[in-house]
Amino acid sequence: MSFLQRRTGKPLRQTATETGISPSHLSRLCAGTRRPSWPVAKNLVAACDGNLHEVRPLCRGAC
Repeated sequence: MSFLQRRTGKPLRQTATETGISPSHLSRLCAGTRRPSWPVAKNLVAACDGNLHEVRPLCRGAC
């Protein structure tokens, strides 16, 4: 998740707003101290213009 967010070049707060979560929650997701639910992961991938098909296998074990 951290890689996706950093790759956008957007501020964390903007990505959080586009994802529909708080900046503090996104910060914890990017730090790896929290795991996103699948709906949050999908929203984050969309906000970061990521590839859902690449992220889904990674989330199966972690989300």
